[in-house]
Amino acid sequence: MGEPATDATRPLARLDALTYAVERGLITGALLVMTLTYFLQIVHREMRAQVNAFDRLALRMHGYGSVGEAPAELLARVTGRETPIVLAVVAFVMALLALRTRARAGLDADAPSPPGSWVLRIGLSVLAVFAIWGFLELVAVTPSRWMCLGSLAVLTAAGLAQALRTGAWAGAAAVLMGAAPIAWFFATHVEEQYLWSVELASVLLMYVGFLGASMATRERKHIRVDAVRKKLPPRHLPLYNAIGGLMTIAFCVFLGGLALHFLLSKIERGGTMQASGLPEWVISLPIAVALAVMVLRFVGHAVHDFAMWRRGEIPEPEAMDLH
Repeated sequence: MGEPATDATRPLARLDALTYAVERGLITGALLVMTLTYFLQIVHREMRAQVNAFDRLALRMHGYGSVGEAPAELLARVTGRETPIVLAVVAFVMALLALRTRARAGLDADAPSPPGSWVLRIGLSVLAVFAIWGFLELVAVTPSRWMCLGSLAVLTAAGLAQALRTGAWAGAAAVLMGAAPIAWFFATHVEEQYLWSVELASVLLMYVGFLGASMATRERKHIRVDAVRKKLPPRHLPLYNAIGGLMTIAFCVFLGGLALHFLLSKIERGGTMQASGLPEWVISLPIAVALAVMVLRFVGHAVHDFAMWRRGEIPEPEAMDLH
């Protein structure tokens, strides 16, 4: 898989583009799920705590370094009145600014603000504050399984709608491919708490990193350490790139073999992660898959570079190089 040079390579180019679209969709979904689970974990922990991070900050502003040092009356006033009022005011101001920004969307920087009803904006901001408060309370009292499944359903519906509206069928397939195992995990391995979120994030980070490396390979945006290419005549660059590509292929095949051996050993052992209950091999799977796809893409690049050299073509400037 690489850049097509003849009609014979176009099916491979289409397959490569399809693979790229699926990778992009999976990475986007993984980042959204990572962000969502971290956010829900933080909200759930702070909303259920008797003294949360904002309360401790307020106590430090009153001159008390720890909760135990603060008088009971001050602690009750901070947690019951001061912190909620301050957070409500901050949310109200941010909502007002958000409505103003939306009203000015598309206008020049020096253009006057469009006319609008301040009564309406203030009312919408108050409603936003209550909506945020209601959502935070919902996260605090709802078991993580149902909160995550509901949030995942909203994200999946939004992703499918966007993909179908733009005709990105590969993107829609990626949304379903990514949402199905995550939904299975939420439904079978998640209960009330969010202790599993760190392990899930580490798994998704592996997919983001290695699928992202595969995508960079397709666009030739991977970093290459090279002190020779700068000194070569342009007509010899395609041959040099092709030879370098063959060496990269050999290296990726070696690493891919090690990754596959490690993956198979994990599958045979059948271990699971402590907090999430996920099988240990899921964190090794993206390494082997990404390296296999990268080998195919480097082969396509090498074939393309050899063809350019034979035709006497000079390559265009490519991605970032580190010399």
